[in-house]
Order: sequence, then C-alpha cells, then structure tokens
Amino acid sequence: MVELWYLDTFSKVFAQDGEIRTTAPGAVHKYLRTSILNHFGSKRLKDNLLLQIEDFVNKTLSAWSTQASVEVKIAASAMVLDFTTKIMISYDAKTSPVSLSQIYCGIVKGFLSFPLNNFGTAYHQCLKDQNKIMTILRDLLKERPTLLPETRREDFLEQLRN
Repeated sequence: MVELWYLDTFSKVFAQDGEIRTTAPGAVHKYLRTSILNHFGSKRLKDNLLLQIEDFVNKTLSAWSTQASVEVKIAASAMVLDFTTKIMISYDAKTSPVSLSQIYCGIVKGFLSFPLNNFGTAYHQCLKDQNKIMTILRDLLKERPTLLPETRREDFLEQLRN
C-alpha cells in the first residue's frame, strides 16, 4: 500500500515509464535481472569472480598503504564501483579521463533528494550526472563494433549490445 518516493526519483533518473517502472515487473526488468545474474550470480562468483575480487582488493589495499590517510567509506565505495564497472563495461579507472566514482556519488545524492530540478539541487546535479553516464555508455557502444574479434570483451555491455 505504501510506495516510497525515492523509487519515483529512481524512475525519473532512468527515464522509466509504464511496464518497466521500478514498481512493476516487466519483460525488460526480467531480462536485466537474468543478465545481471549471469555476470554476478553465485555460479560466476564461485568460478572466477572471487579470485578477481581478491586480486583487485589486494592491489587497492597496496595502493592505500602508500597514502598518508584514506577516507575509508569513500575509497571503499570507489573500489567497489571500479571493480563492478570493470566487469560490466570493461571500464579501467586508472586509464579513464572521467571519474565514474565521483559521478556515482552525485547520482546517489540525487536518489535520496527531493526531486526538484532547480539549479544547485542534488537532483539537478544527478540529472546532469545521468547525462554524463549516458554519453560514456553511448561512446562505449559506438566503439564496440570497431574492435577486432580477438579484442572483443565478454562483459555485460557486450551482452546487452547483442
């Protein structure tokens, strides 16, 4: 009987209407759920993700050890996001000119804000960050067909493209 308002914000940010709204199960929702489970489900986790996660965490902790101080909450969130985007869209945080971690923080603030699209509000910044992410994803999708077959990536974005 109660629908939380932040789900409406989430729907507006991702331009979801009708059948694919966050509160209604639809064909798109089922397809995305299946695709995500193929990449992050328990079978994949057991087979190879645990080793990749361990390696990624060890490298990140090693990098943190060289710094004078680390804001753990922000750095851990960035680490999780960097690993997830590496698996999903083959994003490399070290070589990319755009920091998805910073964009992600802006989007999360927008999810939990009142959906008022005025300059200076967290929701307004969230919508701008959404456009940045969409541009990055479009560019990645446009780049994919130009890759040679041996350099193709087996990630979530490639599965969605097919």
